[in-house]
Amino acid sequence: VKNKIALVGLLSSVFGDLHCTPLGWLPGLTLNANAFLTLYARNFIREVPGWIGFLVILAGTALSAFLVSLLAAHRYILRTAVISEILLFFALSYGLLLKNYTWNYSFFPLAALAPYFVGKCIK
Repeated sequence: VKNKIALVGLLSSVFGDLHCTPLGWLPGLTLNANAFLTLYARNFIREVPGWIGFLVILAGTALSAFLVSLLAAHRYILRTAVISEILLFFALSYGLLLKNYTWNYSFFPLAALAPYFVGKCIK
């Protein structure tokens, strides 16, 4: 075991060392191993710079507003376009997370509501 790292712990649920995570219930040893691996590899999650996140949200809002103004008469196509845009947003968020990035979601509700207000103004 020279030049190796060993973590010793209990994985049984009998001992009550289970923790609820977004991935499900995990033993404390697994959480410690993941934390150690993150620190050892220096593979931290970083936040996307604020201006990039703001530009992406602004572009999505502009695209939504354009689709609303263009497709206001075709409700089915409009609904499909908005749902596709939301799915694209989540896919982009997941892709960023795979690259160890995250971004601020605080503007997303405003961006999602913008096409609604644009549609009200067009009528």
